Amino acid sequence: MRPERQGKNKMNIRPAEKADMPALCALYAEGRRFMAAHGNAAQWRGGYPQRAVLESDMRERRLYLCGENGALCAAFVFYMGPEPAYEALDGAWLRAGPYGVVHRLCSPGRMKGAATAAALLSCGGPGRAAARRRAVFY
Repeated sequence: MRPERQGKNKMNIRPAEKADMPALCALYAEGRRFMAAHGNAAQWRGGYPQRAVLESDMRERRLYLCGENGALCAAFVFYMGPEPAYEALDGAWLRAGPYGVVHRLCSPGRMKGAATAAALLSCGGPGRAAARRRAVFY
């Protein structure tokens, strides 16, 4: 992985590139195996996210890689809504207005689930920058 900025013990986030596809495919395959082995075999079945989905995310510049000390530690999709899946909620949004969406968060297991998500959401990555530009509650 080639992070934009490399710092000691610092998570770096950058947009995914075509050259990252083998690592991304391996990462998501590992994520599918992990979920299946831990009781969540239904969420990413059928090879999801397929290569074509990842390529589309790259073209849209919304697929990001996270690196730490030069090693891939996570991948995720981030974009500003609307998100069609959220049009019909069982409940209500806490606030009206624009929002950011994180999908397909996956890590190779060196950082465990919640730790990866917490690091991503607190590191000042693309989601935070986009939210600030649009005055979105973060």
